[in-house]
Amino acid sequence: MDLGARAFERNGIVIAETLQQYAGLIPESHVLEIGCGSGRTAHALAGYLQREPFVGMDIDQPSIEACQRNERLQACGFTFDWMDVQNDEYNPEGQCPASEYRFPYETATFDVIFLVSVFTHMLTPDVENYIREIGRMLTPGGHCLCTTFLIQPDYQRLGLTFQHSVGEAYVRNPEFPEVAVGYPLGFFEGAFAAAGMKATRPPLYGEWRGTVEPAPVTRFPQDMLVYRKPAA
Repeated sequence: MDLGARAFERNGIVIAETLQQYAGLIPESHVLEIGCGSGRTAHALAGYLQREPFVGMDIDQPSIEACQRNERLQACGFTFDWMDVQNDEYNPEGQCPASEYRFPYETATFDVIFLVSVFTHMLTPDVENYIREIGRMLTPGGHCLCTTFLIQPDYQRLGLTFQHSVGEAYVRNPEFPEVAVGYPLGFFEGAFAAAGMKATRPPLYGEWRGTVEPAPVTRFPQDMLVYRKPAA
């Protein structure tokens, strides 16, 4: 196994463990992963979840097709759907703007929804729409975990990274903003509150921060946030 494959497996396991520890994931959970890629976390959950509780989505069609062909994931009953959503970086020919996309699932369908390295490639109106849709699709008492680059005010003064603002987002390259996008914590607090969700804990800071405070507390590169929809 080469280094890339080890990192792929390691990060999938870290996400799976974090979902269990902080996002209410149990074997009976009905799960949606937005931005599942080629199945990194799906593989980590394949021996944990019961049959047919997992749905993965992605805007990268080859990745979805790879998941659909994977014998192990298919044996678990996992399903994978392609999202024809426009993104300048990953799906420039997509038909639907992310700010207008409605997910093809019923209201209150999923107990856990998670997004890894998705909001790090999306601008403000697109993220706000996804969060509204997450609030609609979660069951009462359900959890959402997302990863991001949380931008502190002193980061901008120090000039370490993400020096350009676009709406409420901060980007590394204003000419190609969706390559890497970060947000202040207050943006997520407001967007999730508007969708009827509250944070369950302080942020889990990731390894990308290096030695800058607040220091990393997880083994995952990006920061993690967990929000919960109130129980009925």
